[in-house]
Amino acid sequence: MAIYFDHKVDESAVGKVTTVQWHSAFPLLAVARYDDIGSAGCVHLHLEEGDRLPGCNLTNDCSANALAWHPCRKVLTAGWANGDITLWNESDQETYQLTKTHSAPVTMLLYNHQGNLMVSGDSIGTMAAWKTDTRGRSHHSPVYTLELEGQSYLTCVFRPVPESDSDTKISELAAKAVSGDPEALDKFDIYRNRKVGIPGSRTRPPNAEGLALFVGTGDGTVFHVDDKGKAEPVRNAEDPVRTFPLSGAREELLVVTNTMVLSRFLVQPTGGLDQLLKVKLGGKSRDRLPAVVGLGGAVLATAAEEPMVRIWDLDADENYILTMDEKLGYNAKDIIVAMDYSLATNSLAAGTSSGTLVIWKNSAQSVSGDSSSQWKQLPAISTGGTTVDALHWGSNRGLLVAVAPAEGTIVYSEQLMRCSFCQGMSAVQTGPTDIMVCLFPSGNTVNVSTNDLQIKGVFCSKDGFVVWNGKQLMVFSLEAGVVSEQSCFATSTEVAALYEQTVFTTEPGKIQVRNVQGTVKNQVVLGEQEGDVVSLQVNCSSLVAGTDKGFLVCYDLGRRELRKLAASENLAQRVNNFSKLESVAIDCSGSKVSALVQRLGRPDPRLYVWDIETDTMQYFDFSTGTGSSEASSREDEHYDSLRSAVSGRVPTAHHWDPRDERLLVVEVELAANVSASVVSFLVSAEAGMSISDVVPKEEVYVDLLGVQLPFLYFVCRAADVSPPGGVANKSQTVRRILGDFVGLDDGDDVQVRAVTDFSYYVALGNMDEAFKAIKLIKNESVWENMARMCVKSRRLDVAKVCLGNMGNARAARALREAEQEPEVEARVAILAIHLGMLEEAEDMLRRCRRFDLLNRLFQATGNWKEAIETAETGDRIHLKATYYNYAKDLEAVGNYQAAIRNYEKSNTHKFEVPRLLHDTPEELEKYAVQSNDKDVQRWWAKFLESSQDLEEALRYYQIAEDWLAMVRVYCYLGDMSKAAKIATDSKDRAACYHLARQHTNNGNTKEAVNFYSMARSYGNAIRLCTETVGMEDQLLNLAILGTKEDMEQAAKFYEQKQSTMDKAIMLYHKAGNISKAMELSFQAERFGALELIADDLDVNANPELLNRCAQFFLENKQYDRAVDLLVTAKRYKEAIELLVNHNITITEELAEKMTIPKEDDTVSKEMRKELLEKVGESCLRQGAYLLASKKFTQAGNRLNAMKALLRSGDTEKVIFFANVSRQREVYILAANYLQTQDWRADPEIMKNIITYYKKGKALDSLAGYYEACAQVEVDDFQNYDKALGALREAHKCLGEAKMASESEKERRVEAILAKTELVSRFLRVREVYSASPDSAIASLQEMLDVPDVNSSVRVGDMYGMMVEHFHTTGNDKQAYQTVEEAIRRIPTNNVLLYIDINTIGSIYGNLGLTIPTIVRAQSSAHTMAVEVVDQEGDDDGEEGFVEEAVDDEVDDGGF
Repeated sequence: MAIYFDHKVDESAVGKVTTVQWHSAFPLLAVARYDDIGSAGCVHLHLEEGDRLPGCNLTNDCSANALAWHPCRKVLTAGWANGDITLWNESDQETYQLTKTHSAPVTMLLYNHQGNLMVSGDSIGTMAAWKTDTRGRSHHSPVYTLELEGQSYLTCVFRPVPESDSDTKISELAAKAVSGDPEALDKFDIYRNRKVGIPGSRTRPPNAEGLALFVGTGDGTVFHVDDKGKAEPVRNAEDPVRTFPLSGAREELLVVTNTMVLSRFLVQPTGGLDQLLKVKLGGKSRDRLPAVVGLGGAVLATAAEEPMVRIWDLDADENYILTMDEKLGYNAKDIIVAMDYSLATNSLAAGTSSGTLVIWKNSAQSVSGDSSSQWKQLPAISTGGTTVDALHWGSNRGLLVAVAPAEGTIVYSEQLMRCSFCQGMSAVQTGPTDIMVCLFPSGNTVNVSTNDLQIKGVFCSKDGFVVWNGKQLMVFSLEAGVVSEQSCFATSTEVAALYEQTVFTTEPGKIQVRNVQGTVKNQVVLGEQEGDVVSLQVNCSSLVAGTDKGFLVCYDLGRRELRKLAASENLAQRVNNFSKLESVAIDCSGSKVSALVQRLGRPDPRLYVWDIETDTMQYFDFSTGTGSSEASSREDEHYDSLRSAVSGRVPTAHHWDPRDERLLVVEVELAANVSASVVSFLVSAEAGMSISDVVPKEEVYVDLLGVQLPFLYFVCRAADVSPPGGVANKSQTVRRILGDFVGLDDGDDVQVRAVTDFSYYVALGNMDEAFKAIKLIKNESVWENMARMCVKSRRLDVAKVCLGNMGNARAARALREAEQEPEVEARVAILAIHLGMLEEAEDMLRRCRRFDLLNRLFQATGNWKEAIETAETGDRIHLKATYYNYAKDLEAVGNYQAAIRNYEKSNTHKFEVPRLLHDTPEELEKYAVQSNDKDVQRWWAKFLESSQDLEEALRYYQIAEDWLAMVRVYCYLGDMSKAAKIATDSKDRAACYHLARQHTNNGNTKEAVNFYSMARSYGNAIRLCTETVGMEDQLLNLAILGTKEDMEQAAKFYEQKQSTMDKAIMLYHKAGNISKAMELSFQAERFGALELIADDLDVNANPELLNRCAQFFLENKQYDRAVDLLVTAKRYKEAIELLVNHNITITEELAEKMTIPKEDDTVSKEMRKELLEKVGESCLRQGAYLLASKKFTQAGNRLNAMKALLRSGDTEKVIFFANVSRQREVYILAANYLQTQDWRADPEIMKNIITYYKKGKALDSLAGYYEACAQVEVDDFQNYDKALGALREAHKCLGEAKMASESEKERRVEAILAKTELVSRFLRVREVYSASPDSAIASLQEMLDVPDVNSSVRVGDMYGMMVEHFHTTGNDKQAYQTVEEAIRRIPTNNVLLYIDINTIGSIYGNLGLTIPTIVRAQSSAHTMAVEVVDQEGDDDGEEGFVEEAVDDEVDDGGF
């Protein structure tokens, strides 16, 4: 809670205040006054407490109308009524005047944000721009002047420039660094070491803001002035304006006139304005101008002589009002006349016509929104009873200046309320000079006044307290409930502490030890590196001092002289990016010190604990909910919930218990006074920092004062408040018992210590010690509270012990029964229910999704709305039961109408509502008449029928469409015709059946049969037909429509007569009694029916009937049907013989029927194989090769299966079957078959041939295949190289082959070797030809003499080579002889295949000879063949297939 101290400003000054102005960066206030009597004006400077600053005295013979401070320097500019502009520079202590530019009163002065430009304007339209240097001194002559005749300048605003990307990135980096991101911390260190200004600070890089601006004039015109001084009107209005800039994703301008007309504009890059909004704001001023202030962004606050403030959120299009609360000392009808807003403190200040200050603080992160609940109003502040003319917030947090004509100028400085607590005594500041002392446990209060000493600090001990203001310190003692002043002495200390009769104060680098009279008894000098003390704290006999450089120094106060407990600890070395020490505290044993610090100028979310004995530093990070010790990071559900409750928060205060050195309580909050909680820790070397409990801080609590088990002590917002869970008293201090100690309000220290030990050992997981700690406790309320602790910690084993000590047998039994529940949360929830912890039970049941138990909980507690919502969303299986139970509950309390609605929702209204209204027939009739439920109407009709009101009963039966009941009533009345009409029209089976029964009883057989048929009760109809003569014709139709039993009943009737035997057979057949139908067919020799019945015979039929039927078809030469029946009868052998003898075509279906399943144990494996082979042979004879292959495969005869496939000619299936069979003979058969295919055109076939011969180990056959390949290479492609490779591979295979005849093997080997030798010789000849042509030709001539050389090397190739040689060398005669010899020797006489026709023509022409006739004929045929080939097109894909396949084989290791 904040308290405002008032400081009068220079009460001795003469004259009326004309204007005031705070510096934006320093606590300097400029106040301008004018003395009408003396006709003198002056400007004085004052400090934050109102003291006048010597050395600055701006004077003139007229008043100062405008003041402006340089944004970064201590430079003040004053504009006077005579047009003068005077500057005062603090650094040079000089005052000087700018060149005379204005001839009228100066009405406007403004610096841009960077401070390098100042503009001034007067009341007749002259505006000047003044350049300013880096020291804040303005040039004597203006940069430019602007004349707008007849205009008066009222307002001015510089155009903002959006924040740069680098600024945004650095801001984001700083935020991450503060949250503990180590990488961000390192980067931010680098950024700081570069000595670059922090983004967002007052000192920004050059050119960060432009020089263009908008000015508003007295006639309502807004001008845009660029950096050259050129002015353009961009908005015209009829009344004066004030402007507010908006900086964000786009540049905008708000314009508000004195008549409360608001316009919103989008600023174009050129300075033009595009209007986005124009609206008339509420309120109208009469005597004063309306007060309008911007709250940041597109939010405004206005007050037009009203007792309220209106907030306008333009982006959200929302508005709301802030009023003055009379409970806080305000007059609700007071008029607000002045306002100002502080963005630094989110505070809105308003001044009223009666001299009252109203301050609202915004607790949200942003002022935008549509609710006034985010604004908290402070108590009223009176200025002395006169109107507040002006309000201005200062640069420092909480500095406010108010200008009142009667009281002059008053500076209000905001200070947080000071408070202290020590062992049952609290001292809370209630005003600038007032303290309220509260004594516990009595709750007695004492109000103490410090006279003129405005309190800036307070510190309590168990025997008294001290207060100070930085100039004086007062000591008060407490004795027998009476507070008395002991002494008051001068000291400049900023922090102080009290222990018994010793007062501790500070000076730079020192701690002074004084007695209560102020006499210095001793002083402790700190090292230069340790700095100055900024925080002192005492606990029992231990003192801790924290310095501005981050050092922690601890002392023992239990001796006559101060004694250090340990060497100083430097937090700055332990904490990265340390900025400032916020506060310190020490435990009662003097062994642990806790500290809060700032990092990078922001509060650190970590709480640090220094263990003096082990010299270790622990911490708990509230931003993440984890700490440095294992205990604070342990994994269990209860601890996870505690961590989540504190995650994302920042610690603000911390206190140690004065009797238990392990207990540390910390106040944390999410934002300023938002979502605050108190977290209790158990701290030790063994447990580390373990969270014990989290207590939400109620809204009425302001600050955590301290802890003294079993209570927490808080400062309350106002007096006489009884907070939830707290002890009420007439003070601003309340205490609240910790959750673990409920029931120990008056408990002794032993019991309190026992509960603390229990919590401590549970945190350590040492249950043995935990039970030992509580065994002496006899208080049932304590046991109950511990059982509640077990709910939070999920310790059901401990809960059983607690329930036993409580004597709560019902809860103990429920806990035992709950052990069958699979979810731990469900079991704990049942325990919580029996302990009255319904909210906790609800939360746990929701988390484990046990909506059935949650539904039961809501029902048991009477929370029917939640029960129904739970059933609808998560427990729909019990939704109707929930409605029913709710209806029963409503019925019990007499709310019949609501009960009826819920009975209807539970679908039990059909019997529950009549039961409910049975005693009130009128209500029941009304309900039945109004109800649209046919069941209810039917019930009402039955009720009327039981009352003998048959006419009304019939009417309601008809409404309910209960045709059976209507027919029943009409039959009772004897009106059979109406009954028949109703039954016929409705076609209701029950009604028709009832009417048929009536006709049967009355002997009306025909009508009875008709209505039985309509009711589909064909059995009764058939029974009547068989019993009545002359109705046999209807019997067949009825039987066909009926069930199988009905058909058999009718068939038995027809069976008795030979003439109706066909009908009997048909009905037996339709009824599925095939055996009986066939038996009758044979007896009556109805062979036509027999053929129809045979189609439905299956394996389930009687084997004897199957045989007889098969015999019948054999006798009638219907062999195919006979075979089918024999197979069905499993007489496979006879079926096969019949199939073979009569050559019956085997279909795939018949073949499958004849395939005996492997699971059939009635047939041996040999028999099954034999039958399958016979079927395969039959298929083979009929040309069904694929089917034959399948049967042979099923019989296990893969060889015959392959032979069948080979006959089918399906190459793909042959290849597939060979691959899956993996049988030598099959591989060989497949390879032999593939050689018959066009393997030269398909390389895949060629590869498969080679593979299959290898897998079949038929290397002699593979050798023959390679010989064939070699011959193809020679004959088709003239590729002797490939042919040689194939021959060598053939020789290799033949050498490895095992043949029956060794002589045959040797013969084939010799033949292959001979071919290989000839091909090799030919290749060598071709190789040596280029080097020795004659030798090569001689070798060819020798080869031509070799017998059967043409089988290895084509003689045509040799002759062609020889002819080409002779012709090329000019020996045409020898060439001619060679051609003639080739014609004689080439077997096909096709010489042109080897020798070019042009070469032959040239040879014969050179010799003067005529080309032989046979050659000319060959030439003509060759030409025609070439033309045909050209017309058909070339098949580029086929040529070379053999070569490619052979190449592949060579690559795979062959050839």
